[in-house]
Amino acid sequence: MSKIALLLALSGQGPEGAYTPFSPQETLNIEFIASWGDGDTGTNGASVAVRNGYAYLAIGGNGLAVLDARDPQDTVIEVHRIDSVPFRGVATKDSFLFGFCGNGRFDCYSIADPDSPVFLSRALIYKEEDKFVEPTYIYISGNCAYVTFSGWWNLYIVDIYNPYSLSLMSQWNPPAGGIYQVAFYPPKYLYCSSNRGVGGYNVLYILDVSDPANPVVADSLMAPFGISTAVEVYDHYLY
Repeated sequence: MSKIALLLALSGQGPEGAYTPFSPQETLNIEFIASWGDGDTGTNGASVAVRNGYAYLAIGGNGLAVLDARDPQDTVIEVHRIDSVPFRGVATKDSFLFGFCGNGRFDCYSIADPDSPVFLSRALIYKEEDKFVEPTYIYISGNCAYVTFSGWWNLYIVDIYNPYSLSLMSQWNPPAGGIYQVAFYPPKYLYCSSNRGVGGYNVLYILDVSDPANPVVADSLMAPFGISTAVEVYDHYLY
């Protein structure tokens, strides 16, 4: 069986007893709980989003699998499949599922009924045909979805204020290379990891997106030792 979904239980309890933040003796115990695989498509999950106990797993050319994981200690089961759309990346906000579906299509589905997504609208965010993109990263902040493609091409900003009428607000092209992932720092800064900058240096771009229709480079950091492709903001720190 091809295992493409995995659940782990994380615990901060180390063998010495109580959890102590930042202790040199700190350990993180990982316990296997369950896995899911359809035993047929043989594909790896490209992206996953979880909402109200349901996991929405993008499996590329094989579509989207909706998994009921409300009781992860029991059995993870597939409750719905959309196999007609090649989902490359997914993210959720409120009762909506957003997905990039290849050939420039950015879709919105209602998940008010969590085990049965219903298509609502689509935005075409680029016009080139038959580009193979996997995986896709979708970062949602406020009324915007920031879409990037595994280190290739550009950053796309999609207006999702009205899920029934999505629209491309803007796109930003890095001076060289491509964007991997982004993270938002309120109220207006977007941190973008890039695979290549001027002179071959990896670059962390800081964009001012106070006007999402006109992103502006506020600063950048070049590092010969490399910038991590995955970024996240928490409190006053960038990881």
